[in-house]
Amino acid sequence: MKYIWIGITLILFFGCVNKNKRDVDQEKIDILLENATNKSITYNKRILISRKLYTLLLDQKNDSINRDRLIKLSYNFIVLNELEGFKKSNKVAFQRALISKDIRQIGLCTRYNGIYFENKSNNDSAFYYYLKAEKLFKKINDYKQLCLIYQDKAQVQFFINDYLGSENSLIEALKIAKQNKFIEDQFLIFSFLGVNSNELYDFSKSFSYHFKAKKIIFSNRNKFDNSDLSTCYNNIGYNYYSIGNFKKAINYYKKGICLKGIKTSYPYIYCKLIENECISKLKQGNLNSIDVSLIYAQNIRNQFNIDQGKNFNRLYLSYYYTAVKDFSSA
Repeated sequence: MKYIWIGITLILFFGCVNKNKRDVDQEKIDILLENATNKSITYNKRILISRKLYTLLLDQKNDSINRDRLIKLSYNFIVLNELEGFKKSNKVAFQRALISKDIRQIGLCTRYNGIYFENKSNNDSAFYYYLKAEKLFKKINDYKQLCLIYQDKAQVQFFINDYLGSENSLIEALKIAKQNKFIEDQFLIFSFLGVNSNELYDFSKSFSYHFKAKKIIFSNRNKFDNSDLSTCYNNIGYNYYSIGNFKKAINYYKKGICLKGIKTSYPYIYCKLIENECISKLKQGNLNSIDVSLIYAQNIRNQFNIDQGKNFNRLYLSYYYTAVKDFSSA
């Protein structure tokens, strides 16, 4: 009888140890996920944390929490422009969601595949995945994801110069955003409508949309960070650039550049603002330190592995060297 009680005690002891270990593991994973998506942590550190988190999630059992974490991690890899990490994470999440027949999670993985192909400039594949995701979200009346999908589709249509098609998709998204009080989405949609209107040379409407987006930020400051505000300033600056008011364009670009945390947490936006300021100065005939600023932005792009926009940087440098008659560098 004594040995039976010892056996039961050992089972209970080791059972408690295993349970505590699982709890610690879950707490560790939650902390890692929080840090991986924390915009105040540096880019390189977030990459390292995300890779470590992927390894841990891979060994966890397939349940809704594990899949949800993998999906959040997949999106985080996209935000960080770490596309190889995304492919691995999203593939595992998708396979596990299929096994569990979770339509929402299958839809999320499908949408993220669309974003992946969009980032690779493969617009046909991106649109294909967005359409598949749209059908899945309609099945379960997921209005938040439908709102996002219409924005995704609008972006692809924009890239292939279908500005009217893009505008129609954005109007669909805006209807859902207003009906459901999706404040952040309303900001994004108004911003995008402004960019669209710029491409259609309707600058008056474009300014109207961008200032509506700016008003949303300042009316709901707790919902937005400096990346949103810097993007807004960039869009307004580009509008002024488009109508030839380079002085006002430069003022708005500088506002975006000076915002706290932009360089370290949002290097892509930071580089874009610098490059846009440089081309505006070139248009003014102000050649002072243009090459220094563009090379500085180029180095940041290389540091953070940002391919998107590199061609514009090279093009603006070429304009500068031509302006200073340094034809060998141009």
